[in-house]
Amino acid sequence: EFKGQGEYGTEDCDRKCGLSMADHKCHSDWDCSLAGVCVDRRCVCDSWATGSDCSYLNFQPVNRSRLGYLSGKHTSWGGNAVFGSDRKWHMFVTEIPCGRTGTRKRRCGLSQWQTSSHVVRVVADLPDGPYSLRSLVLPSYAHNPTVKVAEGSLPARSNWHLYFIAGPAGPINVITSSDEGLTWGRRKRVCPVSEQNPGPHLHPNGSMTMFCRQDGGK
Repeated sequence: EFKGQGEYGTEDCDRKCGLSMADHKCHSDWDCSLAGVCVDRRCVCDSWATGSDCSYLNFQPVNRSRLGYLSGKHTSWGGNAVFGSDRKWHMFVTEIPCGRTGTRKRRCGLSQWQTSSHVVRVVADLPDGPYSLRSLVLPSYAHNPTVKVAEGSLPARSNWHLYFIAGPAGPINVITSSDEGLTWGRRKRVCPVSEQNPGPHLHPNGSMTMFCRQDGGK
């Protein structure tokens, strides 16, 4: 939760946590969460941190009506957004379906990510949302989507490349769209089975460098 913006408004959970952080006194810099220094038993936080022990990130105020994509029923994970020629933001995100009967009313967490993940496209007028569901892009199993745009002579002629993992342990695949996500080509394998969590970088000359997680040490 963001400080002051979650269920509780104070560091000590409105005096319900049992331990009041408001009374926190430091003995050394180590008591300041590696984000400040201890001066006269009080933590003096770096500019990016706040709180009596510097354990909160010092965010700007958050508009809670614009927190990306929040389904009232299904769990979502990750994603990144691109700006389309329709002047809207298109985000591709992992969604983990939570029941298919229509009776479930709450998100179900990440426990089913290895079996139920699929990729959806969600759309918003602003980069921080709120996003609404537009379409299913990749049925289960697909996870960790990352979309990259290869620029053309006009924005509408740019190719969108959507990288994702096709199994809980890989491999990394890619699909490409020449019409800003309305239709997609066939999936192609990019990396071997043991590689996942794609972080592609597209170069101006048309080549691509992939940064990814590799399991097994090979």
